[in-house]
Amino acid sequence: MKQLNKVSIVLIILLGLFILYLLECKRAPECLKDGEMIIAESVWDEIKALADKPPEIQIDTFIIKGETVYIDHPVPIPVPDPADTTILVYSDTLNNDSINAWIDFRLRGELISLRWGYTPLTTEIIQETTIYVPQIVNNEVPVYKREIFLSGAVGGNVHSFTYGADVDYVNKKRNIYGFQYRRIQDDNFYMIKVGAKIQFRQ
Repeated sequence: MKQLNKVSIVLIILLGLFILYLLECKRAPECLKDGEMIIAESVWDEIKALADKPPEIQIDTFIIKGETVYIDHPVPIPVPDPADTTILVYSDTLNNDSINAWIDFRLRGELISLRWGYTPLTTEIIQETTIYVPQIVNNEVPVYKREIFLSGAVGGNVHSFTYGADVDYVNKKRNIYGFQYRRIQDDNFYMIKVGAKIQFRQ
């Protein structure tokens, strides 16, 4: 069976160290500060569009009519018209919480009685304002932990039988570093495993 020479072993070690450097050491600089977060551009556009939307204002007007009120007044003292003494002037006013009215009667003769009547009206204006506020929905982002897995392997073919064990370490970035041992016939094989998750676009 062909064996690896020292140069090949050194090259394999250097290749493993280079892959380790690419996976772990060459990281992108941190672009977020404390209290900041990253959201999708489409979500940000929807938030801005909703925030810029003018409020919806609805105004409803109601006129409330009360019961008719009658007030009997004594006949005011007439005053002769300076221009024509045959004309008597009767002046009267009605003031309370809901009305302020006045009237002048000019007549030839005598005013027998005086009665005021009015129906109070109340105007109620209701304004409803709908302000659109963006609603943020939090989506949980999985946080991976460091894990260690131990597994065994048994197999072979019609010519030989093999068995072995694997120890794998998975870090927070979901990169895998492992050690493999295989026994094939009378030979032992020791291998190092390095792997990374393949991310597909959705």
